[in-house]
Amino acid sequence: MRRARELLMASVCTGLCLLAFGSAPASASDAGACTISQAKAHVATAQQNLENAQRRLARAQRILDETRTYTALYGAAVGRWVRLAHLHYSRAELATVMLAVNVESRGRPDAANGDYRGLMQVGSEWANGSKSWYWDQWGLAALWNRYDVHQTFEHTTHMAWSNWPWL
Repeated sequence: MRRARELLMASVCTGLCLLAFGSAPASASDAGACTISQAKAHVATAQQNLENAQRRLARAQRILDETRTYTALYGAAVGRWVRLAHLHYSRAELATVMLAVNVESRGRPDAANGDYRGLMQVGSEWANGSKSWYWDQWGLAALWNRYDVHQTFEHTTHMAWSNWPWL
């Protein structure tokens, strides 16, 4: 009787563990056998995954540091665009981009001033389809939404900084 109670309790505990953790703990034999060459391949894969993770961590840390820097300089409305700017601009251009975002729109993608719109205050002649000859060389749409931050960064990457003469 005592043994039956112990088995019942063990079954209940196992069931609770399965509910709580999703599966039973794996034993050493669940991994299966492998040869030395397979083990070496697993180590190489793990090493590559670790190196990739370290690069992603370093990039995330740089973005965090730069976001803090530009938030301190220009406020959170501007600093929040650092990560997206990194997708389109080089690190060397980041200070110029963040300055332009601050001066032109104070970080507001819905900013409008006369004919100029968006985060970088781009004039309509650049986005209304009339400069297809210019955008075609990069495979970009000639008609684009200046209020869309992704499109703005994608396009302004290819515009000369002379379009912002105050820089």
